[in-house]
Amino acid sequence: MNETSEINLDESYDELSDELSVLKESFVLALDEGDMQKAAGLKEEIEPYLSLMQEELGMPLEKEREEAQEVMKGDYLGPEAIEKALGVRIERKNIPKIPFSKEDLEIAKKCGQFLILRVDKEADGEPLTMPQISWRYKERKGRSALHIHEAFHDSNFVNKETPSVGWALVTVVGREEPIDISFQEETELLIDHLQSNIFKGRKLPEVYEEAIQEYEEMKSEIERANVPHSNYLLSRLKINNLLRPKPVDILYDAVVSSIVRGKRIYGEWGFRTGEASQGEIMAMGFFENPEMKIGGVHDENVYGLTYSRRI
Repeated sequence: MNETSEINLDESYDELSDELSVLKESFVLALDEGDMQKAAGLKEEIEPYLSLMQEELGMPLEKEREEAQEVMKGDYLGPEAIEKALGVRIERKNIPKIPFSKEDLEIAKKCGQFLILRVDKEADGEPLTMPQISWRYKERKGRSALHIHEAFHDSNFVNKETPSVGWALVTVVGREEPIDISFQEETELLIDHLQSNIFKGRKLPEVYEEAIQEYEEMKSEIERANVPHSNYLLSRLKINNLLRPKPVDILYDAVVSSIVRGKRIYGEWGFRTGEASQGEIMAMGFFENPEMKIGGVHDENVYGLTYSRRI
């Protein structure tokens, strides 16, 4: 390696970028002239620059994660937790940016939320479906984390859906006794939680304003419909898709938390997800740690409410 490739670690990103541009021009010229020996030498000179610049680019995001961990304390489940729980190591350059401000995280901590990074593939690149997540849990704990009603064994949401990729803030509200509440009333509780707690005194992001407006426009039609059809309509609303985690997200969160922290994030209660099948809303219940049972209900008492946002 000649003098050109001796990189000054104190140089700024812009300076490194300029030097890399010169090397790239020389590399392209060598290729055009057919001088493969010179091109190979220039390629060796370029690689350290690329590596260093990736580190430079990764540093702000790493600092961002450190700050998030400092705010969330034990309610932070980042890339290290995912590797420990699922054996999936995420290269630093592939770790997504946290989409929440420091203020968002401070409010989330006060509201009892936790921050988690979700991935959708196993270490070998295979889809991380509910059965695979349960198998990872069984490998570490010796028993399955998932029991599915036979009616849903072949469902796509069980066998094909993977977690929503990226960072999420999750709230779980449990109750000691079940309450008689409809899926629509529960949807309104989610909206109220968003407006009165998460964004109290702050402007709602446009995507949430639009979703709430859609609900208001559909409200009368939903109230006139019979229960199965109203459940179907509600499950298709933007607000429920934005705020309710998918069944696979819920299992993922529960398994990662249990393995990494030895902490169950869901008590012994049942709650609805946003998934609907022929008018039935998927109901999920946790009876062990974190054993999950899945079935379908038209409308019944519920014990808890789970809320998840990625925006």
